[in-house]
Amino acid sequence: MLRCPKCAKTMDHIRYEGIPVWSCGECGGYCLEPTRLGLILAQGSADMPEAVQQKMTEIAERSNTPQTVRCPRCMRDMIKERFRHAKDIELDFCKRCGLVWLDQGELERCRIGWAEAKDKPAQP
Repeated sequence: MLRCPKCAKTMDHIRYEGIPVWSCGECGGYCLEPTRLGLILAQGSADMPEAVQQKMTEIAERSNTPQTVRCPRCMRDMIKERFRHAKDIELDFCKRCGLVWLDQGELERCRIGWAEAKDKPAQP
């Protein structure tokens, strides 16, 4: 069982868009392997009205804190890296075991950023 790196509650193993992830019912964060994040993003964005997208962006901005979190699997400090398709989002990565931590709203914000990036023409 994994514990949430933000609030220490036991996380639930759920399916997000059919992909297995760990979810914290207390703070709303998600923990998963990068390949699973890629699978979720590859499914495309959920059809979210503009107002919902704005709300998810606000939630993600509020929940992203500068504090270092510990990996729920190996308990090592995770490092923050910007999500390349949404520069306003910093995700927490564990260099040792490879897990990714997404604060509340960040997974949805990543999906929005991914969809926006796919719709833009490639930059030279």
